[in-house]
Amino acid sequence: MDTSDKTNWFIIGAGILIILIGGWWVVTRTGSQTGSPTTATTSSTTGTSSSASGSSTTAGNPSAVSTGEAVSVGDQPAGSFVVAASAALTQMGWLAVRDQDGRVLGAARLEPGTHEAVQIPLLRNTTTGDKYQVLIYIDDGDKEFDLHKDTLVTNADGSVAGAAFTALNGD
Repeated sequence: MDTSDKTNWFIIGAGILIILIGGWWVVTRTGSQTGSPTTATTSSTTGTSSSASGSSTTAGNPSAVSTGEAVSVGDQPAGSFVVAASAALTQMGWLAVRDQDGRVLGAARLEPGTHEAVQIPLLRNTTTGDKYQVLIYIDDGDKEFDLHKDTLVTNADGSVAGAAFTALNGD
């Protein structure tokens, strides 16, 4: 086998390796994408309430299994804030509103305990007919919401500990 044959085999091998790595990246990247929220309105860790579906976490974000955190939210008029009917946190954390594409629109910090009618201000208004999720995050100690540092709370089955709702027409 001469040098040009070895070079050709090396190029073919490198090409196959690139294709395999690219395929692996596409498969793992697709598996970490978040799904659309469902119509469930309550989530808790007791397993007795229905929970919002979706993937467990976004790759690279910290997550923790819930130890009593819960949130309840109902369908509500589209606007510049979301109201969670109730929330329970075992430690200081956040309620964050996520749209169908997985973008966080706003968050409200809560102390440990049970809370009623929690208003969550948004950076972008909700849109009539669209579905959203209210998710629970545990603060990392800096009292600033950071999607990549604060811990997303999940249920024992790996689904996010949150509740879904639809933005309704305000008229």
